[in-house]
Amino acid sequence: MMIGTQNYYSLLDKLLAACSNFPPSTEESPMLYNFNKLMNILQKKEIAGIVSDPAIIAGAHQLSVKFGYITRSILTGEDPDPMQTYDALQAEIEQSLSGPMYIYAKQWGLSVKALYYYKQHNFEKALDYSLECVILNEYLIREGIFTLLFRAAEQNKNISRIFFRSGNWQAGATFAKDLLHYLLNGEPGQLYGTIFREKTFWNEIPYVREGYAYQCFRVMVSLMIHVEKRHPVIAPHLFPGIFGDLRFEINTPDRQILAHWMHIRKAFHTGDYEEFLIELLEFMHDPKCKIYDILKTDLLLETIKLVKKETQYPGAAALLQNIGDYLENELHAQEYLNKDLSAANLVSIDDSPEK
Repeated sequence: MMIGTQNYYSLLDKLLAACSNFPPSTEESPMLYNFNKLMNILQKKEIAGIVSDPAIIAGAHQLSVKFGYITRSILTGEDPDPMQTYDALQAEIEQSLSGPMYIYAKQWGLSVKALYYYKQHNFEKALDYSLECVILNEYLIREGIFTLLFRAAEQNKNISRIFFRSGNWQAGATFAKDLLHYLLNGEPGQLYGTIFREKTFWNEIPYVREGYAYQCFRVMVSLMIHVEKRHPVIAPHLFPGIFGDLRFEINTPDRQILAHWMHIRKAFHTGDYEEFLIELLEFMHDPKCKIYDILKTDLLLETIKLVKKETQYPGAAALLQNIGDYLENELHAQEYLNKDLSAANLVSIDDSPEK
């Protein structure tokens, strides 16, 4: 569809008028429970099913939590030699634990080691340790700690980031796409881990899986935004590479939001700008939980690109100003532009003391 038509300008006028009247985001999530908290509760029960001694479980938990401190030191640089701290903790784990609890603590450490090498731009080692973590996760999942399926999924999310950062954006997009396909449909694609090819495990904890899927979708949108910012040349290929052929059953309010965002983004990608604007207005007028502000931010960033192309539209300057104000004041979009959500751990260990 050619831009510059009368109907197109009319839609831009509607957007110009509507920007200051979009409803604010809500605090209420469509999901009743926090998936990560629920996952930690379930995981404790799963561990208790295979390890009978509460003292051993508590010891493994206390040692595993310490890896979180090392992660923070890697990210902040506060520890001049975080790997020395890591090696000391690993030695303590080897002396204190055995069996499943040794493997449980070790797998938390491997992802920290992968992060360290990722930050050092040693992407080969970062990949190796991520894969080793997946292997240990698989063993424990088969032992009955089914919630570690999402730790294995998390490593594949990190592997996608490794490929993107190392310059292999095609592989990065493929792993991002395959992870979303798996979480929403149970189709593993090229994901690392044989566990993903057994549908039984996909069906095991559906509520936690859905919560993780929605959050993973949002962070993949964030990852796309940041890769586009770093590499403008490949920007047109990222949406189709990650989301282009993603299809899933729309049977929850969250899935409806994800599907609607994809429809709008596809309209922009294919040049159907009237459809893009019509659906954008509907998307923005529908109140949503603030966790979906990243999707609104992405769509408005694309809208800015569109308006900047349309030099003949008389309201272009005012519209750009209104969108910019909304992004800054209502969505606090600069936070999303400064911080890639995909860099955070979506699956975290409960650091509260064991009782």
